[in-house]
Amino acid sequence: DHMSSCYAYNNYKPPNQRTWEEAREDCRRKNSDLTVVSNQTEKDHVNTQSPSEEGINGYWIGLRAVEGTWKWIDGSNLTDQTWIQQQAATDGYCVTSLNGRGWNTAICGDKNAWICEKKALSV
Repeated sequence: DHMSSCYAYNNYKPPNQRTWEEAREDCRRKNSDLTVVSNQTEKDHVNTQSPSEEGINGYWIGLRAVEGTWKWIDGSNLTDQTWIQQQAATDGYCVTSLNGRGWNTAICGDKNAWICEKKALSV
């Protein structure tokens, strides 16, 4: 449940934006990883964490195309294709979130802002 996670949105402007891989490395250095969204509630929450600002076209999340399937970095498949407007999972593409624009696919080598998610320790 999304309340047990802590999100950090990195709203860097060019030239400090990063590719998907670089963004993922940044999250991992901070003991977190790119955001994985498991349900509509969390998706709505993540949307509020991806504010539209000048110079930002989207925030990388932990979703990318792997051999023709949209996969989360935790290995699970994207179950609701409507979240990305049924866009085909073409290798080399990753997904961004932007408030007001929803989720879009972009070439993973493009530079964008990004959202890290740190799972809270279960008590």
